[in-house]
Amino acid sequence: MPMRIISIVLGFVLLLGISFCAHGSETSTNSPVRLTRAMFEGYEFTLISDKDYTYYLFLDDKRVDASYGSKGGGVVALAFGWRIKDPHTLALTGSMDGTGPERFTMQFKSFGKKIAVTTNGDRYRRTKFKYPN
Repeated sequence: MPMRIISIVLGFVLLLGISFCAHGSETSTNSPVRLTRAMFEGYEFTLISDKDYTYYLFLDDKRVDASYGSKGGGVVALAFGWRIKDPHTLALTGSMDGTGPERFTMQFKSFGKKIAVTTNGDRYRRTKFKYPN
């Protein structure tokens, strides 16, 4: 009887271990995620952080509204253009149509429906923007 209980417990632990490994392999990768415009158009990205504030709203017309600051401090709002530079790189540009000089780029190591993680470890909450009626 005790051997049967031990077998059941070990089987359960093994099953949980396999589930955890399979779940981790779906959400994270060692190479940057392949990006498409549809992953960004009409979505808001908010940095998940205790001290910093970063917010991006990717609009359909190649424009992104951005806000930066620190929690409890001031916030600066800017507008950039955006484009997919190559299959793995998002570029924010100085011109509103996405064709100007690059201000900075981002790559993502995981990209889910609600959370996106950059290759430098920044975690963003991703939500569909609700346009006012």
